[in-house]
Amino acid sequence: FKLGSRELVERMAAVAREFGGSLLCVKKARQLAHWMETKQRKPYMLLISWREAKPAWDAIADMPTEQLPRIMVVVCDMGSAIERAVEWAQSLRTHVPVHTVSGYDDIEEVV
Repeated sequence: FKLGSRELVERMAAVAREFGGSLLCVKKARQLAHWMETKQRKPYMLLISWREAKPAWDAIADMPTEQLPRIMVVVCDMGSAIERAVEWAQSLRTHVPVHTVSGYDDIEEVV
């Protein structure tokens, strides 16, 4: 996702630590897929912008269940995109809970 400020990164890292995790930032779906294929990891949450959500899901959807995120949070920077993001999330056939939020300030409410 697009990082707007150091404060946001620090806040997201703090939330991850509260749950025993860490923050990893990647820019594109292919980087995420590569990370998922090459690392053994603890359960994780995928926080992603609406712009990259579909390509990221396409890259990881066929992976084994244990490699999928425990939760996916899609952040919509523009209010008009939230409806499309909600429709897309509802159309997915997955056991992974997918939440949509209208901005980075709403993320902590989901987790």
